[in-house]
Amino acid sequence: MTLSLPCDNPCLLFDKPYFLCYINLLYKITKSMTSNSLITSFKTHYKIILLIAVLVMVIGLVFSIVVPAKYKSTTQILVTQNYGANTDIYAAAKFTEYLSNLLNEVIYSDSFYNQVMTSGFSIVNDFDQRAEKRKKQWENIVQSKVLSDTGIIVINVYHPNRNQADELSRAIAFIMTDKSGMYHGAGDQVSVRVIDGPVTTLKTVKPNITLNVLASLILGLILGGLFVYLFPGLTEGYQFKPGSKTPDQRPETETVQSSYNQPETYHQPLVTSIPADRSNDIKPMTESVMTTKTLQQHWGLE
Repeated sequence: MTLSLPCDNPCLLFDKPYFLCYINLLYKITKSMTSNSLITSFKTHYKIILLIAVLVMVIGLVFSIVVPAKYKSTTQILVTQNYGANTDIYAAAKFTEYLSNLLNEVIYSDSFYNQVMTSGFSIVNDFDQRAEKRKKQWENIVQSKVLSDTGIIVINVYHPNRNQADELSRAIAFIMTDKSGMYHGAGDQVSVRVIDGPVTTLKTVKPNITLNVLASLILGLILGGLFVYLFPGLTEGYQFKPGSKTPDQRPETETVQSSYNQPETYHQPLVTSIPADRSNDIKPMTESVMTTKTLQQHWGLE
């Protein structure tokens, strides 16, 4: 099973759309593990898992505090086609959907950016002069999407300054409604108009500290579970009960005495007759079992 992050941009990992992706990732991981081994690993190393989760949660909290807070200004634009009575409704709907997606992609172009900057609104141009850096900045500030099968484009503008967020949103709406013809080429057959907004929030919406901390906690639990499950040897030294010897105090090898090292034993033989010259040398034997060495001493065989 191949696991990957929900998105390529680390700055977007704590956004709301990716919150459920962490849950889905945790489900895939637990599904790939056997239930017994998973429960055993979690019970044995739950302190390590919680430690990793807390560390990741602290990182998420610090990230939320360090990143500048931003306001959001939202505008909704409707794209429709002017058609007659004999127009195919299905074809017109598909064409409207095509235009909506086209204009949505146009928003991120350099041409559209230049139109917004020269639109006459009070916009502070603090973007990087390098095209590549400027394009990434523009994509982080302006985020748009098309509502499926509606022809509605939702444009969200995020900026640390509330007034700048509102001005940028108004400038984008102006270019979309008054100069969209230079991008779709359909002339008067297409109508683009604002149906809602711009609506600018009174408080900052990004970053969402509560959501970021919760997402960091879930991500930390996932990483902690992966760590103790995939690398059990690294955490094996922490598995001991209070009062028991630590791994460093335990002997490297345990000596097991083999039965082969024990002296062989024989039952006392039944003596029916004793030679006359040896009868005085034999001492009374009270034990029922004698070793080989004892027998040799009695019979003078050493």
